[in-house]
Amino acid sequence: MRLHSLQITAFGPFAGTVEVDLDALGQAQVFLLCGDIGAGKTMVLDAVCFALYGDVPTDRGRARSLRSHFAAEGVAPRVVLEASVGERRLRFTRSPAWQRPKKRGAGTTTEQPSALVEEHVAGRWVARATRLDEAGALVGDLLGMTLPQFTQVAMLPQGQFDTFLRASSEDRQRVLTRLFRTHRFEEVERWLAERRATLRRSGEARQAQVAGLLHRVSETTASPLPAWDDLGLAVDEREVDVWLAGLDAAAAERTTLTAADLVGATADLDAAVAAESAGRRIAGLRERHAVATRRRAELDADLAAHRRDAARLAAARRAALVTEPRRAAERAHDQVASAAATLDRALAEVTALPGEETPDPATLDRRAVAAAERAALANGFVPRARELADVRTRLDELGHRVRQLTARRDALAERSAALPGEVALAERSLTERAALAAREQAVREQLIALARRVSRFATMTELQFQVEDFTARRDQQQVVVLDLRQRLLDVREERLLGMAAELASAMAVGASCPVCGSHDHPHPAVPAAGAPDDDAEQQAQSALDDAEVLLETHRDQVRSYTGRLTAITEELAEHTEAETVSALEVARVELAGAEDARGGLAESEQTVASLREDLAATREQAGRTEADLAVAVEQHTTAERVVERLLAELAEVLQGEAAQDDVVASVQQHARSGQRAARSLAAARDALARHRQLLDHAEAADAHADEVARAQGFADVVEAAGAELEPDGVADLEQAAARRARDEAAVSATLADPEVREAAEATPVDVGGLEARRHQATVAHARATTAADVAARQHARLVEQGAALHELLAAWRPEREDYAVVRSLSELAEGKGPENTAQVRLSAYVLAARLGQVVAAANERLTPMTGGRYLLEHTARRGVGERRGGLSLLVQDLWTDALRDPVTLSGGETFLVSLALALGLADVVSAEAGGVVLDTLFVDEGFGSLDGDTLELVMDTLDELRSGGRVVGVVSHVPELQTRIPAQLRVHKGREGSWLELGLGSPACR
Repeated sequence: MRLHSLQITAFGPFAGTVEVDLDALGQAQVFLLCGDIGAGKTMVLDAVCFALYGDVPTDRGRARSLRSHFAAEGVAPRVVLEASVGERRLRFTRSPAWQRPKKRGAGTTTEQPSALVEEHVAGRWVARATRLDEAGALVGDLLGMTLPQFTQVAMLPQGQFDTFLRASSEDRQRVLTRLFRTHRFEEVERWLAERRATLRRSGEARQAQVAGLLHRVSETTASPLPAWDDLGLAVDEREVDVWLAGLDAAAAERTTLTAADLVGATADLDAAVAAESAGRRIAGLRERHAVATRRRAELDADLAAHRRDAARLAAARRAALVTEPRRAAERAHDQVASAAATLDRALAEVTALPGEETPDPATLDRRAVAAAERAALANGFVPRARELADVRTRLDELGHRVRQLTARRDALAERSAALPGEVALAERSLTERAALAAREQAVREQLIALARRVSRFATMTELQFQVEDFTARRDQQQVVVLDLRQRLLDVREERLLGMAAELASAMAVGASCPVCGSHDHPHPAVPAAGAPDDDAEQQAQSALDDAEVLLETHRDQVRSYTGRLTAITEELAEHTEAETVSALEVARVELAGAEDARGGLAESEQTVASLREDLAATREQAGRTEADLAVAVEQHTTAERVVERLLAELAEVLQGEAAQDDVVASVQQHARSGQRAARSLAAARDALARHRQLLDHAEAADAHADEVARAQGFADVVEAAGAELEPDGVADLEQAAARRARDEAAVSATLADPEVREAAEATPVDVGGLEARRHQATVAHARATTAADVAARQHARLVEQGAALHELLAAWRPEREDYAVVRSLSELAEGKGPENTAQVRLSAYVLAARLGQVVAAANERLTPMTGGRYLLEHTARRGVGERRGGLSLLVQDLWTDALRDPVTLSGGETFLVSLALALGLADVVSAEAGGVVLDTLFVDEGFGSLDGDTLELVMDTLDELRSGGRVVGVVSHVPELQTRIPAQLRVHKGREGSWLELGLGSPACR
């Protein structure tokens, strides 16, 4: 893969659009990417990664926005990268998410990230991917690498050379797992551990189920548990079979015995029940005969009362035929009374009407017609009354408008006379403001210079405080380091004194003693309370390492703040803070006046123009108002004439009645009064005719009722009414007669029954004795039934529980076998089993092979870079403080033939070994990704720790990287590299953002 060009817009520190011609830089094959600290050198590399993967490898990738805060509002961030992969030429265009101004209204809205991948085909660009997921999949297919792999291969990352070299096995495993994507082996370890835990939990559950079944069998048979009931993981199923067979035989025997007892108890119970039933039957027949005899005597004594009730019932039945005619006559008289009351109320309403006296029945109809005609005349005038009310309202509105127009005409005349003087005054104020605003720019520049100087004084004060603060922290941390170093020595000494106890605690039963080799440990040493172990020593060492790192950090801070304080003190030597603050206040006051003048300039111009427009508009409005006033006066006169005409018509309708303020209400009230009089007169006429009709009907009803009463044998209606009974009384007499007839029939039938007469003549039976005998047989039968049922259920439960126990043991058997196999494999994969003597995890073992390839590739470059002195060596043993081995690195010093820990190398040596390791790692990762050839390589690391000779060796190594046409970009600000590498891409920073410069000084773009 070769990079051709890069275009960056509003991205990172770059406010505008900058372009990099990587083909021009690549002609020299090695070029330098340099610039001030913080200018954006690394951001150029981040832009390449973002164009390809839509993300950046540095911590800036966690920022909420990659858009430049220097960019102008509305400028969209974008990165365009043109590159060749094999024979294909591609262009990658990406934009991150950013907040853009809303097209409508105030505020911002989120613009979502976008991606476009194009391929140059036949002289034009053809789109290959337009979505984020499509672009990511296409890049993955082309390069075969993830973003971490790409940065490790193509952009040897800043600050991560020696980190990988000095990392622990665990940390190095995490890096290699991410690069070589060997997560599947970790998944195997995790699956084995989870499977082992699952089988262990399942076995414990099975064991609990078996124990529960054994206890239930013991409860069912009321037998004690066997001595081997605590099964554990070793179960002898034959002993279980023998125990269950003995319990089953005993249960079967109990079932046979209880069944025989139940047969005898059933026969005894049947005989007792039959005897008790025969005795109870004879006793019941004797009781029926006694009851029938008593009832016959009661009926004979009540015969006279029965005959009187029969006579009353017959008379009531005849009187019931007269009831309806009598009630019809009563209803007719009630209707006559109601009609008389209605007539009295109607006549009273007529008398209460205005102008009416006691009405004459002969004139009621004529007077009702006359009242209706008056109401119709008033209703017909209602629309004219509404017209009168509307014209009156209009007349009032026109009068109000005439008064308003008159007042407005007078006000406009007064305003037209005053406006010319206001225009002249506003023009003078505008001239004065313009002169004052002309000095704003000069005063502003002076204020900026003074504010910067005041800020530098504040920075100088802050730096003085920081120097004192970090000097105190450095001295304090120095004391802490000395204390922790002494603590580490004390822990090591205490651990050596208690080493015998520590060795004894690690010994297993039957294992050989690491000191004497014996398998017997009669008196192993016991550690003292609070004795330190390996973890305590590691914690003390870790605390010391952390304290030393913090001490070195404080020293660096003291040196940094002291240098900055010296520079700023020299800069401000010719000024004092007091005079600078005083001059700043004067400039602020002057600037405020100029800003106020400039801010009010447009307002003054607008005021002058507004007053001029107001003068012309006022004069025009005065003319229009005069014309409107004349029209309003004419309309007011016309409305007055219409009102006079309608009032004359209203007087004729009301016929002398006084009109209210509401004309419509007066007419409607007059109409309602006529309608009310017409209704009252008509109602009185109808009530009189109704009363006369009902009187005739009542007389006819009385005559019919008397005729019906005589026909039923009564003298008149009054006698018939006395013989009437309520429906409940009639029903009671009928029911009493029916009951007597039924009782007489039942008594006669009972006394005539032969069985009853025979039982009455027989000897009485002892029912109590028979019942006691039947009760004793029932109790015996219940006991026998319960015993037989319990025995049968116990036997059935025992059979069921035995089958379940055998089934559970059979299901548990393969799980125990699986658990033994899985546990052995899991311990082997985790590096804990006895077969894994190196104590190396499976994933680390796989990565160890990859690390061996990396070391071999790194040594090919390390040997010439170090003059044949150093070689990297991969070892499987654990490092100090590590729990697992397999990924440790050592450095072999061929001059002394000694193996050294990487932390013992000097700064320059560490850089050389780390660079060789990084290049070797890049080669292996590239091969792992399918052998993708990367023709453009960036080395983002500081070279300041190298001497001249070592730097020469590093440059030779970089020259070797150029073989085959590869382009190498070195990211550094070391001055010597700027003189050695003529092809340069410089990054400059300023208040408005960063820009790029190509070559030896000619600006490429800005």
